[in-house]
Amino acid sequence: MATVAAVYTIEPFKRTAEKIMKPEKYEKIKRPKPESKRVWASLTKEPEAIINEAFDEGLYRDSNQEKNWVALVDGNKTQLQLIKELSQHYKKDVTIILDLIHVIEYLWKAAFAFHTPTSKEAEDWVEKRILRIRDRKIEFCGFRNAP
Repeated sequence: MATVAAVYTIEPFKRTAEKIMKPEKYEKIKRPKPESKRVWASLTKEPEAIINEAFDEGLYRDSNQEKNWVALVDGNKTQLQLIKELSQHYKKDVTIILDLIHVIEYLWKAAFAFHTPTSKEAEDWVEKRILRIRDRKIEFCGFRNAP
């Protein structure tokens, strides 16, 4: 499994869940462009090394720690724990954004442990949890999903 990191500066781009799920209903808004973007990945290095490198890069660019930091993760507990530990170590708040596509994949796997595949019960089980995530009522590895 590859660990991928990217560090860049970008203006905030806020959208509602409805605008994300039904973009055709809303006018096209020009997204801000990333500045000074650096992306790297490794199949051989441990996730800890890559995440440490990302923190080092972020601290180099934001030595006064004035910027808002955001980490996008796929729900991997190791990644979440490493980010938590490093953010505490450097006393830097990091907003965690959980990639919903990966989360939905995990939810379907869990649903099939309780319900038969293709059943209405499994579908309802997943939908209920997606709504709880959307409404920020589920905690992941000590982090409350981003406000």
